[in-house]
Amino acid sequence: MKSGSVSFAVAEPQSEPQNGSTLSTIFDQHLLATALWVFAGYYLGCKIGFALTFKPHPVSVLWPPNSVLVAALLLTPPRKWWLVLSAALPAHLAAQLQSHVPPLMILCWFISNSCEALIGAGLMRYLVGGPIRFTTLRSVGLFCLCVVFIGPFFSSFLDAAFVVSNH
Repeated sequence: MKSGSVSFAVAEPQSEPQNGSTLSTIFDQHLLATALWVFAGYYLGCKIGFALTFKPHPVSVLWPPNSVLVAALLLTPPRKWWLVLSAALPAHLAAQLQSHVPPLMILCWFISNSCEALIGAGLMRYLVGGPIRFTTLRSVGLFCLCVVFIGPFFSSFLDAAFVVSNH
């Protein structure tokens, strides 16, 4: 038994109840809880991010919602990633509108934030090839490579293009 290791994996239901309504209720509750946590985390991350801006520019030194988004994607099966992105969108819209960001820029930034998280989480899942556990140096190194460097690097070109095209 190892001590001091942290393991994150997605838990899937092992067996399905015979009663379809019970399964539907469990499924809906799990989806609803996931959506609410993503919404709340993304919204609070936006508020923190806007607190880290240099006025009058809405560009933050650090943007925590991207971390929330990539963490949610890593903890959610890929077939349910649509839910994560769908829950983040209204949080993104609400926080950005409250900070008086132009509507077109709001949409552009959501696209680039989503691309960053999808690139990082998708590449991480592809390279790990199984449940994502941070129990080895390899898995932590892959996380740093995919999520910390590659995702932000490639999405930064999209960010820059959106900023240039909207000014």
